[in-house]
Amino acid sequence: MSFNFETVDADLGAVLKAALPDNWRVLDAAMGAPVNALTPTLTYLQTEVSPDMPDGGRLADDYYVVSFLLDLAVPEKDLIKGGKHLMTLLPQLYRALREVPDLDYDSATKAVDGVPYYRITISVLTHS
Repeated sequence: MSFNFETVDADLGAVLKAALPDNWRVLDAAMGAPVNALTPTLTYLQTEVSPDMPDGGRLADDYYVVSFLLDLAVPEKDLIKGGKHLMTLLPQLYRALREVPDLDYDSATKAVDGVPYYRITISVLTHS
């Protein structure tokens, strides 16, 4: 399975929503940041399109690798409570990502911007 290039953003959102627990919010960051989230929130933002595979080989015509940033945030503003909550959610996110065909992911980087969050770069294979 590969994603459709023209609809990859919406398709990725749908796949992530289906793979994650029902109480998680999954939002396209291009549509704006979540406001006062009360549940775990995963945002995704398309960052790059390449006609090359990650190892440098050229893909077949009409195939592209599309990269996204995923940010997993929790509602807790307290860094200790929020950090602990994130630690319980990150394994759930990795399990969900493993289930998606033609999706590759990287390690998570922890950061703080008002609330603690993890950022992961993912790449998906697309065709047009």
